[in-house]
Amino acid sequence: MFPKAKILCVGHDPMLLQTRKWMLEGEFEVEVADIVPEALATLAASDGLSFDIILLCHSLNDQECKTICDAVFSHSTATRVLQLNEGWRDIRSLAGPQEQISAARPQGLIEKITELAQRARSGPQLT
Repeated sequence: MFPKAKILCVGHDPMLLQTRKWMLEGEFEVEVADIVPEALATLAASDGLSFDIILLCHSLNDQECKTICDAVFSHSTATRVLQLNEGWRDIRSLAGPQEQISAARPQGLIEKITELAQRARSGPQLT
């Protein structure tokens, strides 16, 4: 049996982060960071290699998302980044996250994370 995929959830709302952690930890190993410097320190401590997925909350602004993406991709091309948005049509256009999904459907989120974890473990994608 393979070890659980490891996810780092980053955002500014501690309650949302804790709820996501509870929702995901049955299937995945989950860590949270409620400030960007904490997320960057966590990534630096692992050289960005210990996480399969970085989950960016909609509470982060575009610059914070880009900063985290830059840190992730400077260490690993296998790590996947998923950015949550608030609504069904709130797609943010920023360079960095490979995928976006609405936070409105928890089951859809779990399915997308499972898909991304499988891709992360199969190695970097060639484009």
